[in-house]
Amino acid sequence: MVAWGTGHNLEKNLGKVQGLRERGQLGRALKQLQDWARKYPDTPHYLYEAAMVAFELEDYGSGITALKTLLRTLPDTREKVLTACEERFAQKPALPLAEFLVESHLGDGRYDEALEVADALEPEAIEMWTRKATMRHQSLLVTPNTPAPTQRLSHGIQLVVAHARKDGAAFSTAIEALLEQDSSLQETLDAIALREAAEHPEPAHIFVAQGICRAAAGRVDETSRLWSKAATHDRALVDDLRTRLESLEPDPDHKGAWWRSRGTLARLAGDGEAAAQAFMEAADASPSLRDELLAELQIAENAELAGRDELLKLRLRLLVVQKRHDEVPALAKRLREEGLATAQELRLSLIHI
Repeated sequence: MVAWGTGHNLEKNLGKVQGLRERGQLGRALKQLQDWARKYPDTPHYLYEAAMVAFELEDYGSGITALKTLLRTLPDTREKVLTACEERFAQKPALPLAEFLVESHLGDGRYDEALEVADALEPEAIEMWTRKATMRHQSLLVTPNTPAPTQRLSHGIQLVVAHARKDGAAFSTAIEALLEQDSSLQETLDAIALREAAEHPEPAHIFVAQGICRAAAGRVDETSRLWSKAATHDRALVDDLRTRLESLEPDPDHKGAWWRSRGTLARLAGDGEAAAQAFMEAADASPSLRDELLAELQIAENAELAGRDELLKLRLRLLVVQKRHDEVPALAKRLREEGLATAQELRLSLIHI
């Protein structure tokens, strides 16, 4: 029991309730506490004890309603209330308690704690929660003038649900929505995405989420690498990521990585000509990337894509620039044999390096 002072017959009343509980008369104990809570609204004990008895009866709706009323009346009881709910949840991870705890943790900015609550739920509870949370979220999205904190909470719940379901696409969408709502969450969400990528069975969308976080921090070079990695894992993401990447404005220090990623995405999209142009820009912007570019360009040697000849010619030029002369004859011969370049074109190409 809590000790928030005494008044009227508080100690005597709580003693009666304790007796009812010990005799297993939980229904009577709950009704009595609810009656006293209405009669003595300035005494928080009755609401708290009513919630605890309701939880014993697995009447989570009544218990959580009592605790929410208590928190509105006495916000200072928040830690005590959350601790009691966490202890009850540890005994039995019921969905209503999970929802209450997740909303409370998110409201306090404690995203890690919210995710831990979701991890304790059974698959059936997660699916039920997903349906409920999705319906509420969709309703909120079409409701005009929804307060920003309400939107942020709803997006946070979507993030937690996506984590619980291992739904990478929904996880990434929630990350992006939360950052649009509150950019100060960047470090928190980036750390969450990093852990998620290590644990997720299909991490492509999580790499997208990480890239969104890094872009929000101005780390376009890291975003570029992450989005290339995502597209390599899941080719269905290529078109969207090409559009996203082109919309970024890298600073001069990140330009090479940005161009290199644009080249990778173009190659994955089957656009060899655009890939060659981007790789050439990358080589000019960041000479230190040239050996990495040569390794990626080698992949194109046996690929079937439009503009493949441009990729092979670029590789030939970079081999010469990087003084890897022993590899030049074989590639030049291949270009001639496949009819991708004449001997004269190759000579002119190498002369202009």
